[in-house]
Formats: sequence, structure tokens, C-alpha cells
Amino acid sequence: MYPSLFLLATNPNSTVEQIRSGNTWDVQFRRNMEDWELYDVFDLLGRSNSCTVDSQSSDRRRWGSSKEGTYCVKAGYHQMFSRYEAINVSPGS
Repeated sequence: MYPSLFLLATNPNSTVEQIRSGNTWDVQFRRNMEDWELYDVFDLLGRSNSCTVDSQSSDRRRWGSSKEGTYCVKAGYHQMFSRYEAINVSPGS
């Protein structure tokens, strides 16, 4: 969801377990953020604030909010273009 932040991450392959301790996130970037990049940082932190982390389970890859956590092209398309108002995605597509 945040390719620009991924490119700036000091360790882009880190796991949640490595960068989170309790309610504290320790995401490190190679440089300070520019004004236009702060929206993504705030959005990422806002989304992650509402997530619960089970410290007894190991990190795993998961897609979307489905129970299975599997990838589907339709959901990926909607997520990719949800941030761009100029692209109209009809509800039935």
C-alpha cells in the first residue's frame, strides 16, 4: 500500500515483531520525510494503530480482510485504485 515508504525503509524486510514493542512502533527510514510523504506515514500509523498483534503467534503474510487472507485480483484492483479519485471503479466490477 505504501511503495514510497517501502523504498525508504532502512530494513524493508523487517517483520512486525522486529519493529513493534507493545504499543510502540520503531519504523526507521533512510532519511527524513518530505512534506508530501508525511500523509503516507500518518496513514500507515493510523491503520496500524487499529491493528491487534498477537505476541504468541509468528508473523505471516495476509491479504485484505477476508477470513482466508488470500489474494484476489478484484480486491487488489480496488485497493490499488481506491486512493485515486480520477479512476472510477464501479461497485459491480
